[in-house]
Amino acid sequence: AGLARIESELQLGNLLLQLGQADAVSSDFADPRAETLPGIKDGLAAAGVADLEPLLQALEAGGDAATVTANYQKVITGLAVARSTLNPSNHDLLLSVAAQTTAAVALINASGPTEVRAYQDAWSMLMIARGQVDQLLGDADPAIVQAATEMGRDLDDVILSLPDPAVTEPVELDLAPIQALEAKMEGLAGAI
Repeated sequence: AGLARIESELQLGNLLLQLGQADAVSSDFADPRAETLPGIKDGLAAAGVADLEPLLQALEAGGDAATVTANYQKVITGLAVARSTLNPSNHDLLLSVAAQTTAAVALINASGPTEVRAYQDAWSMLMIARGQVDQLLGDADPAIVQAATEMGRDLDDVILSLPDPAVTEPVELDLAPIQALEAKMEGLAGAI
């Protein structure tokens, strides 16, 4: 889930960069090293995962578009190698998807508009979770495939109902479908 959180922040930064919102990008590329990596760094090292910090630092340093794009790809590759080294079970991936959904729900303001940054973070987390679900569809265990199929369908329904992440004003969201998604993700992950 920590690796997915890093990926979601980087994905959002890359999207905003493509949209020309360079002022928002700097935190998306800096937050993973400052906020997420410290909590998982020791565990990754203990599992034999190469240190991601130098890759993140290079991305944070910025540069021209070609440099940023190249460094972004290096971090994404580093995350893929880290996942491969960790070799999570498909049950672990289900739990990661559920954790990402819970984290996304926590960012949504239940009592009024959700600030742009929090909304974008939640949207990006759900997108990364959706990508992880697809990795589970080829599992030999029919229970995993069934859970992944349901998760994918439910994530699609919620994601398609969300506003474009390029919003510039706080977003008013109906939290009920996202909370229902969270409860279902937790239930599906816990049942396997």
